[in-house]
Amino acid sequence: DETLPQQFMRYMSGLLQGDLGPSFRYRDYSVSELIGTGFPVSLKLGLLAMLLALMVGVSSGTIAALRQGSLLDRVVMSFAMTGISIPVFVVGPVLVLLFAVKLHWLPAGWSGADGVLKYVLPVITLALPQIAYIARLTRASMIDVLSRDFIRTARAQGLGTKAIIRFHALKPAMLPVLARSRHRRLPR
Repeated sequence: DETLPQQFMRYMSGLLQGDLGPSFRYRDYSVSELIGTGFPVSLKLGLLAMLLALMVGVSSGTIAALRQGSLLDRVVMSFAMTGISIPVFVVGPVLVLLFAVKLHWLPAGWSGADGVLKYVLPVITLALPQIAYIARLTRASMIDVLSRDFIRTARAQGLGTKAIIRFHALKPAMLPVLARSRHRRLPR
């Protein structure tokens, strides 16, 4: 019973107050309520996926850089290229088919699944492209840092490889990874 501009202004006023209106699919709920109930799970999945991606990506990229040109380096970079190339909407169902349907190791969905096992497949699916991306960036950056003069000086002073990586090479090697991942989130 209102004019179109009045309806639009009422809708925009609701948006500014966080009211996204009623859900068309679930008639008894508003969109804000649905987002509010799903957000904690999405946040947990996203944080776990980022943590996994950082741990595995940095570790595998560092190992590949230390073994540059070896079979291990080629395997890690092959997995990284595969992880970047295959979209998440393909990886997810393949992982469910393999680990839930065929092997029966993990639950296929949220219903009936208790504990942390229900998080394993979604977290891995979300983390795989990021693991590949971080591993490639870490490898390239670590190779560059390991050829620098201050690393040669640390080796000449008798420091072991673990100490050189941990105390001298890892921080400067992470700068391009952090800068690139931050730049990647910005819209182009």
